[in-house]
Amino acid sequence: MWKKILLTLAVYFGINIVLSCSVGATVLLYPKSMAITVGTITIASSVGAILFARYNRYATIDRTMFTTSKIRILVPALVAMAGMQVLMSYLTEVLDWYDLSLAVIASIVKTPFGFVTVVLVGPVLEEVIFRGVIQSNARARNSGTVAIVISSAIFAVCHINPAQLIPTFAFGLLLGWAYEITGSLTVSSLMHILNNAICAAYIYIYGYEHSFDSVFSNVPAALAVSAAAVAASVWAIVRLTRSRTEVE
Repeated sequence: MWKKILLTLAVYFGINIVLSCSVGATVLLYPKSMAITVGTITIASSVGAILFARYNRYATIDRTMFTTSKIRILVPALVAMAGMQVLMSYLTEVLDWYDLSLAVIASIVKTPFGFVTVVLVGPVLEEVIFRGVIQSNARARNSGTVAIVISSAIFAVCHINPAQLIPTFAFGLLLGWAYEITGSLTVSSLMHILNNAICAAYIYIYGYEHSFDSVFSNVPAALAVSAAAVAASVWAIVRLTRSRTEVE
């Protein structure tokens, strides 16, 4: 299990480092090329790791990973992700941990290529790696809960950003749970896309240095509604899953 996970991650970071060292200098010479450079490195690293995992048969990586299995949980899953995004945004501001990448991401998403990479392509590729490869391999030797925690922890650490550590772990738990329930990457990918789209929207509208109370005039109410939305959505997902299982 760990051999497959670690080798996949080694390929991912290996490609990332090599490309960063070889073409990263172009950003210093041509600052406007940042979105294309960073986006290309991100996509190439992810695709390389996915192809490596597929070649070595670490997971079944094909279109069957994206099915409509239990698609009925999609709406509450998206609501849960949106609510979690609000809660984690507040937590990030309260903790005030050093953010290594927000300024870079903010500049990237303002370009068409960067937006597509961060909001659409990146989330799907990350789901294939972290849920499709890592979580599925962890699941082969552990319970579903343990596999979700393992993939979420790796997902958080791999973002290499202190400010994102706890939020990304929390998001990973939701994404991993969706994958565990459905056995498909369709729902988790759409959740991931929504999360990144919300972040991009914050940046577009308020700037990357916006404060939580500049977005929500009534902070306690926003937190209460978001927490209630997450709790209600989780309850709905559990009910939908159990009710269908009982019928079957």
